[in-house]
Amino acid sequence: MKAIIAILWVQFALGVVGSFLAFAHIHMSAMGKAWSHGLRSDYEQARQSAGYHESSAIRGYTTARFIDAMETDARHRGEIAFGAFAGSFAASTFAASLLFLLRRSF
Repeated sequence: MKAIIAILWVQFALGVVGSFLAFAHIHMSAMGKAWSHGLRSDYEQARQSAGYHESSAIRGYTTARFIDAMETDARHRGEIAFGAFAGSFAASTFAASLLFLLRRSF
């Protein structure tokens, strides 16, 4: 029984740590999306200026395509981080509830 309790404590601790790390990645994703949105608005504003000259593509990436790729990457990282957050939170909640039930039974 002590082994099961030790495993549940480890699961709880890893779930809490995983939740905090995943939440940090969710925040980084939100900041990346906000940054790419700001870049897009600055780029559109610069394109409408009189002296604007479009730079040549580097490895097939134009400025607009690069900003789109940054935004898509931030969105995908956020989706993965949210899945990791939900899984870690569920694992720690499950372990905490089992530890609570085991404590009440003894």
